[in-house]
Amino acid sequence: MKYSRKISPLIILLLLIPISACSESEGPALKEGPGGNIRPPAVAGGFYPANPSRLREMIRGFLDEADVEEPGGEVLALIVPHAGYVYSGPTAAFSFKLLKDSGVKTVFLIGCSHKAYFPGVSVFGDDGYRTPLGVVPVDKKLANWIREQDKNFNYFPQGHSQEHSLEVELPFLQEVLKEFRIVPILIGQADDRVIDKLGKVLAEAMEKTPEAIIVCSTDMTHYPPDGDSRRIDRETLEAIRSMDREKVVAVREKYIPGKVSNLVCTLCGEKAVLATMEAAEILGVDRVEILNHSNSADSSYGDKNRVVGYGAVAFIRTSESKNPVKEKIMNEEKIVDEGLSEASRQRLLEIARQALTDAVNGRPLPDEPVDDPELQGHQGAFVTLNERGQLRGCIGQFTANRPLYQVVRGMALAASLRDTRFRPVQPGELDDIKIEISVLSPMRRISDPMKEVELGKHGIYIKRGWRTGTYLPQVATEHHMSKEEFLSSCAAHKAGLPPDAWKDPETEVYVYTAEVFGEGER
Repeated sequence: MKYSRKISPLIILLLLIPISACSESEGPALKEGPGGNIRPPAVAGGFYPANPSRLREMIRGFLDEADVEEPGGEVLALIVPHAGYVYSGPTAAFSFKLLKDSGVKTVFLIGCSHKAYFPGVSVFGDDGYRTPLGVVPVDKKLANWIREQDKNFNYFPQGHSQEHSLEVELPFLQEVLKEFRIVPILIGQADDRVIDKLGKVLAEAMEKTPEAIIVCSTDMTHYPPDGDSRRIDRETLEAIRSMDREKVVAVREKYIPGKVSNLVCTLCGEKAVLATMEAAEILGVDRVEILNHSNSADSSYGDKNRVVGYGAVAFIRTSESKNPVKEKIMNEEKIVDEGLSEASRQRLLEIARQALTDAVNGRPLPDEPVDDPELQGHQGAFVTLNERGQLRGCIGQFTANRPLYQVVRGMALAASLRDTRFRPVQPGELDDIKIEISVLSPMRRISDPMKEVELGKHGIYIKRGWRTGTYLPQVATEHHMSKEEFLSSCAAHKAGLPPDAWKDPETEVYVYTAEVFGEGER
């Protein structure tokens, strides 16, 4: 039996499903099953049928209707929606059909928490998930390994107990795969550094796990009218296709807050998507296919004035790479440890100068790629502008989801036009401005700043709640600061905290190193 994209009210009535377009309705948790360390289904009978035979029939109908071409390469990751099946099931089937007869044995299932608040990332720590189709076992060894990779990776049982976004993917997986294990990962309150790290860890986990795939669960626009939803979703999907994570964020920033009626998000699982894109890039994905796009208005029960969008996306590696994960990570670590060559330093300064000149003169920044392998690593950087010995602008970022040369281009523009401490740089000033670049190492949290901070070597980053501040390593030496002055000044003048806030255990203090070089140096 095949299901069309328009499902009749009679079929819906027979299935007795209290349907949900995304996450507003929650079905009853089923308490039967082995108990113990097996999570029971929380939304069976709500987001999808609780009756096993009806569930299988519904999924098979969706899969039969999904017309998907051969991927022409290795599918390493998928994006799938997670709403009620009568809404998003037809689109989800486009992604899951690629897994039929694929031999996948391990699924890294990643999404964002909708119901529970917790810090960082929660990697499921128990034995399995139950659905009406049976128990899906968890690869506990892999889950434990992931939790060991970062202090922000833990297990919060309350995060998983009622969360629908991972559960609704499991019946599809049970239909298209044979014997397989899952590693369920939910993202809570996590900053860019944690998401970047999760992407890298997922890539490493994929590399060490044969016959594995990442399945990223997200819906798209929430609650705008039909036409607005389709337009914004297309922009988001094109940003994902470009493999540029900043473009994905830029679509959200373009519309939220904004004037589109009832729009509350562009991707409810944005952080999961960004982590998946980071992993895909490291793994050598060189093609992204948009398999299908729909929204809840395509269902018989949809309301065109208030819709949720759905997308199916495949990340495909068509070119062979001997070991793309290790090659990329080793290259980045080598650059951090040994520093840039003189030729790469000069190339980066030329890139910054060109970006500065174009930005100040109102021209778009160049977008041509740079083939220098030393400038491909994803590192944070600051660009500092000095005019006749006086600071004229300084802006940077600590983490990066794009190559170093692109970071420097962006920071050169920002330092010249967006440093709110100064008026924008004018074309007549360009000849008097000297550029200094600070290429940053990853940050490391410390517990005893007075012992662990090394003046002249370490930059510091102080964070408490939403207040943050940083000093580059050269600040301490240029201003002849003691260690206590360095920490106290950063807390007070950069983070807006009391001068001694760095002494409080609740204040987070991080250190990093910086490779600093500028124009006129040889």
